[in-house]
Amino acid sequence: MKSMVIRAFLLGVMVALVAACVAPVTPEGSMPTIDAAATEAAPVGSQEKVIFGLDWAFVGQHVPFFVAAEKGFWTEEGLDVEIVRGYGSADAVQKVAAGATTIGYGDTGALVVGRSEGIPVKLVGMVLGLPPHSVIYKMDTPINTPKDLEGKKIGAAAGDSVRRVFPAFAQIAGFDINQVQFETIGYEVYSASLLSGRIDGLAEYYAAKPNYDAAAAENGIELGILKFADYGLDIYSNGFLVQESLIAQNPELVRSFLLGVYRGFDYAYQNPEEAVDIMMKYAPTLDRDVVMAQFLLDKPAVLNDDVLANGYGHIDVEKMQRTIDIMAQAYEITENIPTAAEMFTNEFLPSPEILTPRK
Repeated sequence: MKSMVIRAFLLGVMVALVAACVAPVTPEGSMPTIDAAATEAAPVGSQEKVIFGLDWAFVGQHVPFFVAAEKGFWTEEGLDVEIVRGYGSADAVQKVAAGATTIGYGDTGALVVGRSEGIPVKLVGMVLGLPPHSVIYKMDTPINTPKDLEGKKIGAAAGDSVRRVFPAFAQIAGFDINQVQFETIGYEVYSASLLSGRIDGLAEYYAAKPNYDAAAAENGIELGILKFADYGLDIYSNGFLVQESLIAQNPELVRSFLLGVYRGFDYAYQNPEEAVDIMMKYAPTLDRDVVMAQFLLDKPAVLNDDVLANGYGHIDVEKMQRTIDIMAQAYEITENIPTAAEMFTNEFLPSPEILTPRK
């Protein structure tokens, strides 16, 4: 999920390179993709093909996507959706822009970077309406409030997306960023650095905590988490990415995809045990408890107050502008900063009358 550390390549280069990256993922342990053939709905021959590119390898956050496929929600909308893994949100934006994936799933910050570089991609529906940024810490070194970050050593990879928003978070939450010591570490030593006490806290997405919990429990360690969203950082994160040309040429495909996928979210949240079982069917090497924990951690960000009031995927223009402002600062973008209107559209979202969000 570490997403936004790579700036977009030139689109001409991407067209040549991405083809090799969009094949369905089948790494060790086998995590096959799902397409309409996996469901009992209409024959594939009558369906319109969609390649749906994720932001990373399959994790608990992706449970509703597999539910949408397995339960036939997309096939009922006339779509044959193939889910493929990704390699970060910047990768997701690039692949959509190059036409290697039909629809992508990635972070709003990555799209701010991409739009500033001329990539004609938009968000057509939000998923994570609250930011996933957090600090994970050992309970014997408590970080109960943002002020407690002062005097602490926080680990993060060079260019890490959570590390990048720290200055904006400090301004909002009221602590002195100059009193925080940042330790640059590689992703591969995140867990070891935290559990060994080399660092006091880890700049990380909160959905990663269940992975660290498993390792911590083996060592008799309990972990805590400080979510930036709980202390005033109110920005958008992951949503659905579509090329502007597809919006113009095939708006019904976009509309059908969104209805199917948000039906997947609705069903998954009403039937969490079955939903995670579906995910495990297609990703059997994952730890089921970790998948469930990741899935449920994201629920408040998906079913936030705006979504409950306005429907699945809704994007607010003022909040989008705030996200743009913070991400432009985080990524030091000074030219061609996109406007909110360039970043998203709510036109294709299912209305609350058609699909009512339920807690």
